[in-house]
Amino acid sequence: MFASFGAGIFLDPSTSGYVAGNTVSNNAQVGIHLLLTDNSEIIDNNVNGNGETGIFIENSNGNTIKFNEVIGNGLSTSLASLSGLKASFGAGIFLDPSSNNVVEGNYIADNAVTGVYLLEIDNSDIVDNEIVNNGLNGLFIQDSSDNWISSNYIAGNGFKPQLASISGLSASFGAGIFLDPSSNNVIIDNFIEDNNYGIQVEDSSWNNITENVLKDNNLYGLYINLNSDNNFALNNDFIRNNPEGTSQGYDDGTNNGFLHNYWSDHMDPSIPYLLDGESGTTDPDPAEEPNVYEPSILSDPTVRFPNGGESLSETVEVSWAHVNVAFEEIKVTYSVFISNDDGENWKLLEDGLVDNVYDWDTTKVSNDEYLLKVVAYADGDETSDTSDGTFKVNNEGGDPTITTTPGWTLFGILGALIGVFFLKKKRFS
Repeated sequence: MFASFGAGIFLDPSTSGYVAGNTVSNNAQVGIHLLLTDNSEIIDNNVNGNGETGIFIENSNGNTIKFNEVIGNGLSTSLASLSGLKASFGAGIFLDPSSNNVVEGNYIADNAVTGVYLLEIDNSDIVDNEIVNNGLNGLFIQDSSDNWISSNYIAGNGFKPQLASISGLSASFGAGIFLDPSSNNVIIDNFIEDNNYGIQVEDSSWNNITENVLKDNNLYGLYINLNSDNNFALNNDFIRNNPEGTSQGYDDGTNNGFLHNYWSDHMDPSIPYLLDGESGTTDPDPAEEPNVYEPSILSDPTVRFPNGGESLSETVEVSWAHVNVAFEEIKVTYSVFISNDDGENWKLLEDGLVDNVYDWDTTKVSNDEYLLKVVAYADGDETSDTSDGTFKVNNEGGDPTITTTPGWTLFGILGALIGVFFLKKKRFS
């Protein structure tokens, strides 16, 4: 069987390719597949409902996968046949083996097994993605090293109970980030909440886990197994993880270090914080206050579409990423603005929105180039995000028609004003 079988878009081999603005759905196996393809871009595509994998980067280097919506892939895979499952089945984005790739600003949700899967990957960046509600793991890092994992929002992964009984999956069931085995990766400044585990480290060494928020995960915020060593956790915030247990962290490995992390269940920072596990690991200097977690501060509502370079007409769906807030009961509303003068002035399109989409009738504005801005409001705070570039509104017929009240044309208005002038002159003469 050729690798391209069942792919919506297939590049093999290629250099400096550009795949943008497509809807790629319901293909038998893969939505977009790059094989032996370097320095290419996959941008602003909607990749959904493909049989096995949304975007597959295979033996390809220096590529950028950016601002795509990768939703609901792998759902047609029969669970009955998944004993000894390869995680590439049901992955939103799968890289194997490749280097120097960038996965940035994507919305990766509701894929059958894994949101993003890195297999034998090095020197790649996974940044600013929203990875939510995937069946098994949000981000799976296997046999990979020297990668930068930063500023991702990873939530709600690992709650597909039908996957728990599949042979070979129990060890990795339900982590926001799962490493097995991997080394020398940096995991920094991520917001990881409401997963089964927050971060799970299996048979891995020399990973740096710094300044992450690990919040409300069902089991441990950070779990390190017996065969892992020399991993280091610094300045992370552990908040309400493993609520039924005695500790928010677990370490069974060797020479793993924890320092100056904030533990929400630890009342006296002068006493070391004890983790579960046979290693007897402690955090000798727990933080008194959160290091990075700011409950009153909203994250930015990252603009997804339009984000620059598009040509729009008729009614389009404007979309952005939901912001993160400290507590579910805080109400968030959004306002949407456009500007045709590089942000000097902004025109309000709609306010009071509670969802992260808005149906915009572009025929109500002039044909022009615009920036888009979304502002989020909650509990007295506000944050915003602006599209990365301008986009065009280009409707047939040009600018919208301006109507006047019947009988009051421009000439009629001018005539009335002239009449008033002469009446005033006659009255005071």
